[in-house]
Amino acid sequence: MNSTLISFDRRALRRASLALAGVATLAACDNDRTVGPNAANAPAAPAAAVVPMFKTGGLLITTLDQNNALPSTPGGQFSVGKSGSKTFIVTDNAPGDKQSPTGSILVQGLLPGEYTVCQTAAPAGYVLPTPAACKVIEVAPGTNDLSNASHVQFSIIKAPRVTWVAYDPLNGDTVPSFSFTGNNGSGPLIIADNAPMDLDPRPGVFEVAVLTGSSYSVCPHAAPSGYAFPLPSQGCVTKPVAPGQTTSIGNMFVRHKYSAYWYVSLGGKPSTGAQFKITHATTNTTVNVVANGQNDMASPSMMVYVKLAAAGWYSVCMTVAPDGGAMADPPCRRIEVTFAEPAYGGDFISTPILW
Repeated sequence: MNSTLISFDRRALRRASLALAGVATLAACDNDRTVGPNAANAPAAPAAAVVPMFKTGGLLITTLDQNNALPSTPGGQFSVGKSGSKTFIVTDNAPGDKQSPTGSILVQGLLPGEYTVCQTAAPAGYVLPTPAACKVIEVAPGTNDLSNASHVQFSIIKAPRVTWVAYDPLNGDTVPSFSFTGNNGSGPLIIADNAPMDLDPRPGVFEVAVLTGSSYSVCPHAAPSGYAFPLPSQGCVTKPVAPGQTTSIGNMFVRHKYSAYWYVSLGGKPSTGAQFKITHATTNTTVNVVANGQNDMASPSMMVYVKLAAAGWYSVCMTVAPDGGAMADPPCRRIEVTFAEPAYGGDFISTPILW
Protein backbone atom coordinates (compact mmCIF):
# COMPACT_ATOMS: atom_id res chain seq x y z
CA MET A 1 0.00 0.00 0.00
CA ASN A 2 2.84 2.39 0.83
CA SER A 3 4.58 1.57 -2.40
CA THR A 4 1.44 2.40 -4.35
CA LEU A 5 1.15 5.79 -2.73
CA ILE A 6 4.80 6.60 -3.30
CA SER A 7 4.43 5.64 -6.97
CA PHE A 8 1.35 7.91 -7.29
CA ASP A 9 3.28 10.82 -5.74
CA ARG A 10 6.17 10.35 -8.10
CA ARG A 11 3.87 10.41 -11.11
CA ALA A 12 2.23 13.54 -9.81
CA LEU A 13 5.60 15.23 -9.34
CA ARG A 14 6.63 14.21 -12.82
CA ARG A 15 3.48 15.73 -14.35
CA ALA A 16 4.07 18.94 -12.42
CA SER A 17 7.65 19.09 -13.71
CA LEU A 18 6.52 18.60 -17.28
CA ALA A 19 3.93 21.32 -16.87
CA LEU A 20 6.56 23.75 -15.56
CA ALA A 21 8.85 22.86 -18.44
CA GLY A 22 6.04 23.59 -20.91
CA VAL A 23 5.47 26.99 -19.35
CA ALA A 24 9.16 27.76 -19.55
CA THR A 25 9.33 26.72 -23.17
CA LEU A 26 6.31 28.90 -24.01
CA ALA A 27 7.87 31.83 -22.23
CA ALA A 28 11.14 31.33 -24.12
CA CYS A 29 9.41 31.21 -27.50
CA ASP A 30 6.79 33.98 -26.97
CA ASN A 31 8.70 36.51 -24.96
CA ASP A 32 8.11 39.21 -27.70
CA ARG A 33 4.29 39.21 -27.75
CA THR A 34 1.33 39.02 -25.46
CA VAL A 35 -0.03 35.62 -24.83
CA GLY A 36 -3.79 35.55 -25.37
CA PRO A 37 -6.67 33.67 -27.04
CA ASN A 38 -6.37 32.84 -30.77
CA ALA A 39 -9.01 34.85 -32.73
CA ALA A 40 -9.23 32.09 -35.32
CA ASN A 41 -10.44 29.73 -32.65
CA ALA A 42 -12.77 32.23 -30.96
CA PRO A 43 -16.42 31.19 -30.88
CA ALA A 44 -18.56 32.69 -33.65
CA ALA A 45 -21.25 35.21 -32.79
CA PRO A 46 -24.53 33.47 -32.21
CA ALA A 47 -26.74 33.38 -35.31
CA ALA A 48 -29.79 35.65 -35.34
CA ALA A 49 -32.88 33.95 -34.18
CA VAL A 50 -35.19 32.86 -36.98
CA VAL A 51 -38.76 33.99 -36.35
CA PRO A 52 -41.32 31.62 -37.87
CA MET A 53 -43.34 33.22 -40.65
CA PHE A 54 -46.62 32.64 -38.82
CA LYS A 55 -45.32 34.93 -36.05
CA THR A 56 -44.38 37.74 -38.45
CA GLY A 57 -46.47 39.94 -40.71
CA GLY A 58 -46.47 41.57 -44.11
CA LEU A 59 -46.85 45.16 -45.30
CA LEU A 60 -48.37 46.05 -48.67
CA ILE A 61 -47.64 49.57 -50.00
CA THR A 62 -49.39 50.79 -53.14
CA THR A 63 -49.32 54.12 -54.99
CA LEU A 64 -51.91 55.60 -57.33
CA ASP A 65 -51.62 58.65 -59.57
CA GLN A 66 -54.18 61.43 -59.98
CA ASN A 67 -56.16 59.17 -62.33
CA ASN A 68 -56.28 56.34 -59.74
CA ALA A 69 -53.86 54.31 -61.87
CA LEU A 70 -50.72 52.50 -60.78
CA PRO A 71 -47.53 54.18 -61.99
CA SER A 72 -46.14 52.90 -65.26
CA THR A 73 -42.51 53.06 -64.10
CA PRO A 74 -40.78 51.44 -61.08
CA GLY A 75 -38.57 53.13 -58.51
CA GLY A 76 -41.05 54.45 -55.95
CA GLN A 77 -39.32 54.49 -52.58
CA PHE A 78 -40.52 54.46 -48.94
CA SER A 79 -38.99 54.46 -45.47
CA VAL A 80 -40.42 51.93 -43.02
CA GLY A 81 -39.76 52.33 -39.29
CA LYS A 82 -40.93 50.62 -36.08
CA SER A 83 -40.56 52.23 -32.69
CA GLY A 84 -37.35 50.95 -31.11
CA SER A 85 -36.10 49.47 -34.39
CA LYS A 86 -33.93 50.78 -37.19
CA THR A 87 -35.74 52.44 -40.12
CA PHE A 88 -35.16 50.83 -43.53
CA ILE A 89 -35.89 51.75 -47.15
CA VAL A 90 -37.96 49.71 -49.59
CA THR A 91 -38.03 50.35 -53.36
CA ASP A 92 -40.62 49.24 -55.88
CA ASN A 93 -39.37 46.23 -57.92
CA ALA A 94 -36.09 46.09 -55.94
CA PRO A 95 -34.94 42.86 -54.19
CA GLY A 96 -36.86 43.59 -50.97
CA ASP A 97 -40.14 43.85 -52.87
CA LYS A 98 -41.94 40.50 -52.95
CA GLN A 99 -44.66 41.81 -55.28
CA SER A 100 -43.79 42.10 -58.98
CA PRO A 101 -46.42 44.51 -60.40
CA THR A 102 -45.10 48.05 -60.72
CA GLY A 103 -46.53 50.43 -58.13
CA SER A 104 -47.10 47.78 -55.46
CA ILE A 105 -44.54 46.78 -52.80
CA LEU A 106 -44.91 43.75 -50.49
CA VAL A 107 -42.57 43.49 -47.49
CA GLN A 108 -42.64 40.19 -45.59
CA GLY A 109 -41.23 38.92 -42.28
CA LEU A 110 -41.91 42.01 -40.15
CA LEU A 111 -42.22 41.73 -36.39
CA PRO A 112 -45.75 42.62 -35.35
CA GLY A 113 -46.35 46.17 -34.20
CA GLU A 114 -46.95 49.71 -35.32
CA TYR A 115 -44.94 51.00 -38.30
CA THR A 116 -44.53 54.47 -39.80
CA VAL A 117 -44.29 54.49 -43.60
CA CYS A 118 -43.15 57.65 -45.44
CA GLN A 119 -42.77 58.56 -49.11
CA THR A 120 -39.12 59.30 -49.94
CA ALA A 121 -38.88 59.17 -53.76
CA ALA A 122 -41.29 59.07 -56.68
CA PRO A 123 -40.95 56.66 -59.62
CA ALA A 124 -39.50 57.98 -62.86
CA GLY A 125 -41.80 60.49 -64.53
CA TYR A 126 -43.75 61.27 -61.36
CA VAL A 127 -43.49 63.70 -58.45
CA LEU A 128 -44.40 63.39 -54.79
CA PRO A 129 -47.21 65.49 -53.37
CA THR A 130 -46.20 68.50 -51.30
CA PRO A 131 -45.61 67.72 -48.52
CA ALA A 132 -44.75 64.04 -48.96
CA ALA A 133 -47.02 61.83 -46.86
CA CYS A 134 -46.31 59.60 -43.83
CA LYS A 135 -48.80 57.04 -42.57
CA VAL A 136 -48.97 54.74 -39.53
CA ILE A 137 -50.04 51.11 -39.99
CA GLU A 138 -50.38 48.16 -37.60
CA VAL A 139 -48.73 44.92 -38.79
CA ALA A 140 -50.30 41.78 -37.31
CA PRO A 141 -48.69 38.32 -37.11
CA GLY A 142 -49.53 35.74 -39.75
CA THR A 143 -50.24 38.30 -42.46
CA ASN A 144 -47.37 37.70 -44.90
CA ASP A 145 -49.55 36.83 -47.88
CA LEU A 146 -50.65 39.39 -50.44
CA SER A 147 -54.26 38.66 -49.53
CA ASN A 148 -53.95 39.52 -45.83
CA ALA A 149 -50.93 41.84 -45.51
CA SER A 150 -51.48 45.15 -43.78
CA HIS A 151 -52.20 47.64 -46.57
CA VAL A 152 -51.27 51.33 -46.81
CA GLN A 153 -51.86 53.48 -49.89
CA PHE A 154 -50.17 56.69 -51.11
CA SER A 155 -50.75 59.21 -53.88
CA ILE A 156 -48.30 60.40 -56.51
CA ILE A 157 -48.73 62.82 -59.40
CA LYS A 158 -47.53 62.54 -62.94
CA ALA A 159 -44.74 65.02 -63.51
CA PRO A 160 -45.78 68.02 -65.64
CA ARG A 161 -45.28 67.38 -69.33
CA VAL A 162 -44.55 69.82 -72.13
CA THR A 163 -45.19 69.16 -75.82
CA TRP A 164 -44.26 70.94 -79.05
CA VAL A 165 -43.81 70.23 -82.75
CA ALA A 166 -41.06 71.07 -85.26
CA TYR A 167 -43.40 72.46 -87.89
CA ASP A 168 -43.09 73.76 -91.45
CA PRO A 169 -45.92 76.33 -91.71
CA LEU A 170 -45.97 76.38 -95.51
CA ASN A 171 -47.10 72.81 -96.00
CA GLY A 172 -48.03 71.81 -92.46
CA ASP A 173 -45.38 69.09 -92.30
CA THR A 174 -43.89 67.86 -89.04
CA VAL A 175 -40.13 67.80 -89.64
CA PRO A 176 -37.90 65.19 -87.90
CA SER A 177 -34.37 65.38 -86.47
CA PHE A 178 -34.45 68.90 -85.00
CA SER A 179 -33.19 69.53 -81.48
CA PHE A 180 -34.20 72.12 -78.91
CA THR A 181 -33.10 73.15 -75.45
CA GLY A 182 -35.49 72.78 -72.55
CA ASN A 183 -35.10 74.65 -69.29
CA ASN A 184 -37.06 74.18 -66.06
CA GLY A 185 -35.14 77.01 -64.39
CA SER A 186 -32.06 74.99 -63.49
CA GLY A 187 -30.27 75.43 -66.83
CA PRO A 188 -30.81 74.35 -70.45
CA LEU A 189 -30.70 70.71 -71.53
CA ILE A 190 -30.58 69.57 -75.15
CA ILE A 191 -33.71 67.68 -76.25
CA ALA A 192 -33.04 65.79 -79.48
CA ASP A 193 -35.87 64.30 -81.51
CA ASN A 194 -36.56 60.72 -80.31
CA ALA A 195 -33.62 60.79 -77.88
CA PRO A 196 -34.29 59.41 -74.35
CA MET A 197 -35.62 62.71 -72.97
CA ASP A 198 -38.20 62.91 -75.79
CA LEU A 199 -41.12 60.76 -74.65
CA ASP A 200 -43.05 60.98 -77.94
CA PRO A 201 -41.84 58.46 -80.57
CA ARG A 202 -43.35 60.37 -83.51
CA PRO A 203 -40.72 62.12 -85.67
CA GLY A 204 -40.72 65.86 -85.08
CA VAL A 205 -43.12 65.69 -82.12
CA PHE A 206 -41.66 66.31 -78.66
CA GLU A 207 -42.87 65.50 -75.15
CA VAL A 208 -40.76 66.09 -72.03
CA ALA A 209 -41.38 65.40 -68.34
CA VAL A 210 -40.64 68.41 -66.13
CA LEU A 211 -39.46 66.95 -62.82
CA THR A 212 -38.94 70.28 -61.02
CA GLY A 213 -39.91 73.90 -61.50
CA SER A 214 -43.16 75.72 -62.18
CA SER A 215 -42.40 76.81 -65.77
CA TYR A 216 -40.58 75.47 -68.81
CA SER A 217 -38.80 77.19 -71.69
CA VAL A 218 -38.15 75.73 -75.14
CA CYS A 219 -35.55 77.30 -77.46
CA PRO A 220 -34.19 76.37 -80.91
CA HIS A 221 -30.90 74.49 -80.81
CA ALA A 222 -29.85 72.66 -84.00
CA ALA A 223 -31.37 71.84 -87.37
CA PRO A 224 -30.74 68.76 -89.55
CA SER A 225 -28.97 69.06 -92.90
CA GLY A 226 -30.88 71.25 -95.35
CA TYR A 227 -33.02 72.91 -92.68
CA ALA A 228 -32.80 75.99 -90.47
CA PHE A 229 -34.75 77.97 -87.92
CA PRO A 230 -36.33 81.18 -89.21
CA LEU A 231 -34.17 84.29 -89.25
CA PRO A 232 -34.01 86.34 -87.17
CA SER A 233 -33.72 83.27 -84.96
CA GLN A 234 -36.97 82.15 -83.44
CA GLY A 235 -36.95 83.01 -79.76
CA CYS A 236 -37.69 80.90 -76.74
CA VAL A 237 -41.21 80.09 -75.63
CA THR A 238 -41.92 79.85 -71.87
CA LYS A 239 -45.11 78.58 -70.27
CA PRO A 240 -46.18 77.67 -66.72
CA VAL A 241 -46.49 73.97 -65.89
CA ALA A 242 -48.31 72.06 -63.15
CA PRO A 243 -48.16 68.45 -61.90
CA GLY A 244 -50.61 66.14 -63.58
CA GLN A 245 -51.02 68.42 -66.62
CA THR A 246 -49.63 68.45 -70.16
CA THR A 247 -48.84 71.92 -71.50
CA SER A 248 -48.50 72.60 -75.22
CA ILE A 249 -45.75 74.99 -76.25
CA GLY A 250 -47.25 74.93 -79.74
CA ASN A 251 -45.51 74.81 -83.10
CA MET A 252 -41.83 75.70 -83.29
CA PHE A 253 -41.44 76.91 -86.88
CA VAL A 254 -38.67 75.43 -89.04
CA ARG A 255 -37.59 76.13 -92.60
CA HIS A 256 -35.68 74.69 -95.51
CA LYS A 257 -32.43 76.59 -95.91
CA TYR A 258 -33.44 77.69 -99.41
CA SER A 259 -36.91 77.39 -100.89
CA ALA A 260 -39.59 79.11 -102.96
CA TYR A 261 -43.34 78.87 -103.35
CA TRP A 262 -46.03 80.18 -105.66
CA TYR A 263 -49.63 79.51 -106.58
CA VAL A 264 -51.10 78.01 -109.73
CA SER A 265 -54.78 77.89 -110.67
CA LEU A 266 -57.14 77.49 -113.58
CA GLY A 267 -59.51 80.43 -113.60
CA GLY A 268 -58.90 80.89 -109.88
CA LYS A 269 -59.69 77.24 -109.08
CA PRO A 270 -57.44 74.22 -108.35
CA SER A 271 -55.87 72.64 -111.41
CA THR A 272 -53.74 69.65 -112.41
CA GLY A 273 -50.92 69.02 -114.81
CA ALA A 274 -49.01 72.34 -114.63
CA GLN A 275 -45.21 72.09 -114.89
CA PHE A 276 -42.43 74.58 -114.13
CA LYS A 277 -38.68 75.06 -114.50
CA ILE A 278 -36.65 77.04 -111.94
CA THR A 279 -33.27 78.33 -113.09
CA HIS A 280 -30.54 79.88 -110.93
CA ALA A 281 -29.42 83.12 -112.61
CA THR A 282 -25.72 82.68 -111.75
CA THR A 283 -25.08 78.94 -111.92
CA ASN A 284 -27.75 78.20 -114.56
CA THR A 285 -28.74 75.07 -112.58
CA THR A 286 -32.38 74.07 -113.02
CA VAL A 287 -35.08 72.23 -111.12
CA ASN A 288 -38.13 70.78 -112.89
CA VAL A 289 -41.35 70.78 -110.91
CA VAL A 290 -44.76 69.19 -111.46
CA ALA A 291 -47.56 70.78 -109.45
CA ASN A 292 -48.64 68.26 -106.80
CA GLY A 293 -45.98 65.88 -108.14
CA GLN A 294 -42.24 65.82 -108.77
CA ASN A 295 -40.26 68.17 -106.45
CA ASP A 296 -43.44 69.81 -105.13
CA MET A 297 -43.41 69.65 -101.31
CA ALA A 298 -46.87 71.14 -100.88
CA SER A 299 -49.85 69.00 -100.09
CA PRO A 300 -52.37 68.79 -102.95
CA SER A 301 -53.56 72.38 -103.29
CA MET A 302 -53.04 75.40 -105.48
CA MET A 303 -49.59 76.02 -103.92
CA VAL A 304 -46.28 74.78 -105.31
CA TYR A 305 -43.43 74.56 -102.77
CA VAL A 306 -39.87 73.77 -103.90
CA LYS A 307 -36.60 73.12 -102.07
CA LEU A 308 -33.55 74.79 -103.70
CA ALA A 309 -29.79 74.38 -103.42
CA ALA A 310 -28.58 77.95 -102.87
CA ALA A 311 -29.51 81.57 -102.38
CA GLY A 312 -29.67 84.01 -105.27
CA TRP A 313 -31.90 85.15 -108.11
CA TYR A 314 -34.00 82.58 -109.96
CA SER A 315 -36.39 82.57 -112.87
CA VAL A 316 -39.58 80.55 -112.44
CA CYS A 317 -41.27 79.64 -115.72
CA MET A 318 -44.40 77.66 -116.50
CA THR A 319 -43.38 75.10 -119.14
CA VAL A 320 -46.65 73.10 -119.38
CA ALA A 321 -50.07 74.65 -118.85
CA PRO A 322 -52.55 73.01 -116.48
CA ASP A 323 -54.98 70.51 -117.93
CA GLY A 324 -57.67 72.32 -119.91
CA GLY A 325 -55.99 75.70 -119.58
CA ALA A 326 -53.70 78.11 -121.41
CA MET A 327 -50.21 79.17 -120.38
CA ALA A 328 -50.11 81.78 -117.65
CA ASP A 329 -49.44 85.33 -118.76
CA PRO A 330 -46.66 86.13 -118.11
CA PRO A 331 -45.27 82.57 -117.99
CA CYS A 332 -42.05 83.56 -116.12
CA ARG A 333 -41.21 85.43 -112.90
CA ARG A 334 -37.99 86.48 -111.16
CA ILE A 335 -37.59 85.78 -107.46
CA GLU A 336 -34.80 86.28 -104.95
CA VAL A 337 -34.11 83.39 -102.59
CA THR A 338 -32.52 84.13 -99.18
CA PHE A 339 -31.45 81.94 -96.28
CA ALA A 340 -34.23 80.38 -94.18
CA GLU A 341 -36.94 82.52 -95.79
CA PRO A 342 -39.12 80.99 -98.54
CA ALA A 343 -39.26 83.24 -101.61
CA TYR A 344 -42.72 84.06 -102.94
CA GLY A 345 -43.10 83.63 -106.69
CA GLY A 346 -46.60 85.10 -107.09
CA ASP A 347 -49.67 83.61 -108.78
CA PHE A 348 -49.68 81.72 -112.10
CA ILE A 349 -53.28 81.98 -113.26
CA SER A 350 -54.30 80.12 -116.40
CA THR A 351 -57.53 80.72 -118.27
CA PRO A 352 -59.68 77.78 -119.38
CA ILE A 353 -59.50 76.81 -123.05
CA LEU A 354 -62.96 76.94 -124.60
CA TRP A 355 -63.47 74.48 -127.45
